[in-house]
Amino acid sequence: MSAGTHRTESIVYGTALALSLVAALAEGVIWWLSAAGTLPLALALGLHGLVSGGLAFAAIVGARERSALVLLAAGTFFMGPFGAAGSVAMAAFASLSRGADFESYRRALGPSQEDDLKATPVHRPTSRRALVSFNDVMRWGTRREKQAALRLMAERYGPAFAGAFRLALRDPAVEIRSEAGAAANAILNTMETRAKKLAERAAKGDARVMAAYGDAELAIARSGLAGEDRMAAARASALRVYEAVLAAEPKRNAVRLKAAQAQLENHDYREAARQSARCLAEGDRTDDMAADAFSVHLESLFALGAFAEIRKRAAMAPPQGRTRRAIALWTRPQRVRNHA
Repeated sequence: MSAGTHRTESIVYGTALALSLVAALAEGVIWWLSAAGTLPLALALGLHGLVSGGLAFAAIVGARERSALVLLAAGTFFMGPFGAAGSVAMAAFASLSRGADFESYRRALGPSQEDDLKATPVHRPTSRRALVSFNDVMRWGTRREKQAALRLMAERYGPAFAGAFRLALRDPAVEIRSEAGAAANAILNTMETRAKKLAERAAKGDARVMAAYGDAELAIARSGLAGEDRMAAARASALRVYEAVLAAEPKRNAVRLKAAQAQLENHDYREAARQSARCLAEGDRTDDMAADAFSVHLESLFALGAFAEIRKRAAMAPPQGRTRRAIALWTRPQRVRNHA
């Protein structure tokens, strides 16, 4: 965005506050000179009407700040300097309550904080509308905020951003749609290039490289940026690669978990349940991978309607708190009755 656009938005946002200050000063001078007898009453009333009329005109043409300018014009007309002074306080409060825009938010982030921005990357608690996700930025943010969000998503793209990208591609503003399309193509091209390079290296049979190639294909499948056929083909390719890795090295539990997650996304619930059960049987029940495997296993069993098995598996749950909460949800009697 150009510097001119930034200056224009700053001027628009400060209109009500600036006019309030000018009106308060002008009305104060008129009132003081009139009270001192220096300014004739007729001239004082004429100047008062001129100030009020100017504010009314500003209210008519100022679409972005119209409500505040209408209050300013009315307050100044009926209460003179006191009404204008009240509007100064109101405009100052409104200006502060806008909160930081997304660009300011982004500049304030450190590298480690940016790495954590996936599910709920934005929060402006004092803004005119709280933006608690990139989806909210794309729905209700200003053009500047949307462009800043697109840049950050393009730099650190993950599947969690796919919904926001789709909103940006349907944005009413042509420039937002264009930037989103260009960013989406660049991200997808980068993913495809990486997958192609890994495919060439994986042909040598190195299990580590093969697993990385499967991850690259699965990333394309989860990206939300490619066509449906390409994403389906990428998921199938990832599953074939994972199966080949597991055939050669069956103790690679991390790869088995990724395969189970991909099967779950592919609606192959029986295979997802089988692979996740094997992860649980062969892995350490105290690590985070066991919790993820247990979540996949529960969801697969639920999709299969195996509620008795869910209750049986509950006793084997890893000790993590989030897993215990998931079990409490999955095994709640009312939930089971509703789906049995």
